[in-house]
Amino acid sequence: MSIISLTTSLGFAAIEPPQATLPNEQSTIENNKNLIRLSLAKQALAGLKTRPLVGSRYQTELQASANVIDIQPLLNLREQYFAAQIEAQSASTAITLSQKAITRTQELYRNGVNSHRQLQEQQMTHNALQARLAINQYRLQSINNILTVNWGDRLSEWAKANNNVEFQNFINGQQALLLVSLPAGNTLPKGSIHITVDPNSERQNPQTADFVASAPQGSESSQGETYFFKAPRAKLRTGMRLSAWIAKQNKTLTGFNIPTAALVWHAGLATIYVKTAPEYFQRFSLINYYPIDSGYFVAEPLPINTEVVVSGVQILLSHEFRTLIPAEDNDGDD
Repeated sequence: MSIISLTTSLGFAAIEPPQATLPNEQSTIENNKNLIRLSLAKQALAGLKTRPLVGSRYQTELQASANVIDIQPLLNLREQYFAAQIEAQSASTAITLSQKAITRTQELYRNGVNSHRQLQEQQMTHNALQARLAINQYRLQSINNILTVNWGDRLSEWAKANNNVEFQNFINGQQALLLVSLPAGNTLPKGSIHITVDPNSERQNPQTADFVASAPQGSESSQGETYFFKAPRAKLRTGMRLSAWIAKQNKTLTGFNIPTAALVWHAGLATIYVKTAPEYFQRFSLINYYPIDSGYFVAEPLPINTEVVVSGVQILLSHEFRTLIPAEDNDGDD
């Protein structure tokens, strides 16, 4: 039996109840046409289930985008930095030894043991080592500048350290580096140490990501500010695009939490039914609602001390608007 035929066979009556029994709250639809009366017996037959509306608070969020960054370019720069560092250290050690050799050669020259030519050759070797050191110091500074320009101070310092635990977590695959891009005109709320991300834009099971630093890199997907965050690698893969949610620190809303099953769509609007009296249900179109782990937070002035329908919502909606469906669409089932 279809939903349409079920609502017809139940004999629902979309009527306006006597004024004395109307709930005090008024709906957004004129003349209370979104009120449905249904006896307790028929509610049971339709399988309607409700849940008390419980007041709640919600911290508003800024939605952003994120990408799992390929850190191979950073690893390449790190390798170049260490190679230049080793070369510079080697040159510095060689210069120290060369200076000692020059001192000995000078002493031998003064005593007539070595020739002036030997002293000159020793000095030339020393000068070549100093030039080698200068070149490697320049390379070190150049690589350091590239690191800072492309990756910022903090990631650069992590990369240049031999045994930085945070950076090792990127190398061994425990952590993924994220580039979070805010919508244009927004800035990261103060104190945003943790945010939530998800590759499927699902708010129910997000991952937590931790702040690393402001990012000097821009994003192709947004003209807003960018930041580096880190998150457990788990199912994240390099190149993935993620949705990110960032709590706004100074904006808390009051309202109600409703389960996912309570919400249906009608005329492009999120819709719920509230049981305002034992036999009366009222439809509300939602404007201010936000996905949360358990369903949705609704920042609407819903009737207090009432219940939201969590099962059979589509039946109520179909019945209320059954007059808009041509009679030939009914399947004729009893």
